[in-house]
Amino acid sequence: MFYAYILNNGGKGIVDSWDKCEQIVKGQSSAKYKKFKTIEEATEFISNNGVAENIIPVLDKNAIYFDAGTGRGRGVEVRITRSNGTSLLSYIKEKKGIVDLLNKHNWFINEFDNIELGKNYTNNFGELFGCYIALIIANEVNCKTIYGDSDLVIKYWSQGNCKSNDDLTKKLSNTVTKIRNNFDGLINHISGDINPADLGFHK
Repeated sequence: MFYAYILNNGGKGIVDSWDKCEQIVKGQSSAKYKKFKTIEEATEFISNNGVAENIIPVLDKNAIYFDAGTGRGRGVEVRITRSNGTSLLSYIKEKKGIVDLLNKHNWFINEFDNIELGKNYTNNFGELFGCYIALIIANEVNCKTIYGDSDLVIKYWSQGNCKSNDDLTKKLSNTVTKIRNNFDGLINHISGDINPADLGFHK
């Protein structure tokens, strides 16, 4: 894999690992960065000033999309949106159970209308929490389709197969599994390249 980046000051480049890319873009809120399979695609991304492609994908307008990311350098963020990228957190801001959960762990809804978990959590935990919130909202608005780009969460952690040693992760996995088992809909995989909730890079 290749990781292309464009920094706030105009600096740009391509590296061969996420760890290297993360160190370069960390703390730069308007940096753009993206993962590619070929160096040609990464080079084109830089040449186009951060535009990966001109093809506009057709997305399910009735679906809910979730993602997690660490690109702002403030730890894990979770984003839940419609197909146009509009946040759906308004549906849970007043729900007592969710508010209590956020307060208990010092999580909060930040200025970007994402849930900020902080630096003590993994991105995979963020994806699992995103799936949890997406399921809560889907049941609230009677949505039958959810999309995320984490195979680990969609195929395993949300179906009772969590190998993590972290107690909070296992507890959340069990909760998500129970909700998913009663969910009258589907959770599907979507490429991070077209996920409207994508936190892979920030414009």
